[in-house]
Amino acid sequence: MTRSGGLDWAPVAHAWREAGSAPEAIPVAEARMAQLASTAAGAEFLRTLADEILRYDTDAAVAKSVARLSAAIEGGGRNLRVPWRDRIALALGAGVAPLMPRVAAWFGRRVALRHLGHALVWESALERALAECAVAGGIRPVIAPVLARVIGDRQADLQLAALERAVGESGGGAVAFGVAAVTRLGAGGLGSAERERLIEHATQRLGRVARIARATGTELVFEVDEARDLTFTAAVMLRLIDDHEHPENRQLAVTLTLPVNY
Repeated sequence: MTRSGGLDWAPVAHAWREAGSAPEAIPVAEARMAQLASTAAGAEFLRTLADEILRYDTDAAVAKSVARLSAAIEGGGRNLRVPWRDRIALALGAGVAPLMPRVAAWFGRRVALRHLGHALVWESALERALAECAVAGGIRPVIAPVLARVIGDRQADLQLAALERAVGESGGGAVAFGVAAVTRLGAGGLGSAERERLIEHATQRLGRVARIARATGTELVFEVDEARDLTFTAAVMLRLIDDHEHPENRQLAVTLTLPVNY
């Protein structure tokens, strides 16, 4: 992975080339992908498919990417050898993009799945694999019951209740959450006294979560989605496990995750 979170295709292509002495062991889709990834233009083509056409949520955004990609290929701006079936599909999508973005997006996603579909992990397949690994004792699936940052106290209470239920029903697994999802985080410019009050408030709100986690053997995963939340989240986690009134919290299994761009 690159520092920006994208995939560095060069090592992938190199690995597939090294395995080229046994072509029967390499699926056609992987060989095609490796061949594209071995050139700068091909790697950029794959990046566009992965980071734009497959990732964008709206058909309109995908349609614009299809039009740009087709124009770059047909205009000769990229020294890229793309199969005719893909060029035609992208050209058709580009042609209808202004008026029928949904159709254009369909063409673009068809091309993207032909090149990258074998590398995707579908949700149903992932759930089956997690269940099999859990039975075998290989991993502990992580549940993330609440994701949204808190807007008001009512939402904070509802999400805290959802977190408590998830910890109680995890069956000894792991539950991931952000402190920002169950209590309001302190802003970076607060004074030390106000920051200390907010840390204490967040710790008290998570006290019941800690008790349930101890009883069920659940690991608590403190997620940090934004760098500005890191120090506050870490302070709350440390305060929770080093609570002098509840020394048993030191037996808690806890993890702190860092934001991708940290």
